[in-house]
Amino acid sequence: MHNRTLGAVFIGISVVLFGIRYLTAAIITINSQVYIHFDEALQDVGKAPMILSIISLAIGLYHVYGSVFVQWYKKDLNRIESNWKEFDEPRSEGRNP
Repeated sequence: MHNRTLGAVFIGISVVLFGIRYLTAAIITINSQVYIHFDEALQDVGKAPMILSIISLAIGLYHVYGSVFVQWYKKDLNRIESNWKEFDEPRSEGRNP
């Protein structure tokens, strides 16, 4: 699996976890016998889906943007390596860098 695809999967998981928290709170308010505020129901759900959502989002962004930066650095490193080889040739002793 490529890094960008893996990053997109983790971002999707993050969105689902973020939405589950609010959907669960809405279901709690609808099914309760007494009137309960949405904020109270949201507190009853807890912070676990939110924390897992943030962790998943961070992992997803790392994989998406990390692959972009790795490709960028590989391109620069290949350019440096080709320049390095050019100056290491025996013909280039008299040349200034």
